[in-house]
Amino acid sequence: MSILDRFLKDQRAEISSLKQKRRKEKTAADKAKWDAEIEGAEMFVRKFMKSKMEPAKAGDIIINNKIYEQFIKKLKGFEVEIQIAEDKLILQYGKTYGSWTGTLELYDLTSHFEPYGEVTKEADLLWPLM
Repeated sequence: MSILDRFLKDQRAEISSLKQKRRKEKTAADKAKWDAEIEGAEMFVRKFMKSKMEPAKAGDIIINNKIYEQFIKKLKGFEVEIQIAEDKLILQYGKTYGSWTGTLELYDLTSHFEPYGEVTKEADLLWPLM
C-alpha cells in the first residue's frame, strides 16, 4: 500500500466517522452543521485522488509530481528556472532567460504525508536548481 493510499484511507475513515455523527443528530439544523464539514472533507479528499496526485520528493520538500510533469510538458521552447524555497518549489518560465512571463508554485505537502512513512519517488527536475 502506497503512502497516498494510506493517507486516503485515513481521510475516508474520518469522513465515515463524520457521517456517523451526522446520523445521530435529531434536528435538520444540527444535521446541516455536519453536512458542511462532511462536504469540506470530501472536497479535500478529491484533491488527493490518485488520478490527480503523485507525491514525490523535490529536494527537502514533497510536491505533487503529476502537476509538475503536466506543466513541464507545456513548456517546450521556454527558458525555465527552478528554485526550492523553504515551503515550495518555484518554477519560473519565459521566452528569454531572466525575463519571466509566468510562475508556478508547488507548495510543500510534507505535513500531509509525513505521518504515513517515507516518500520514495523523486521528482525528475529537468533543469538545474538555482
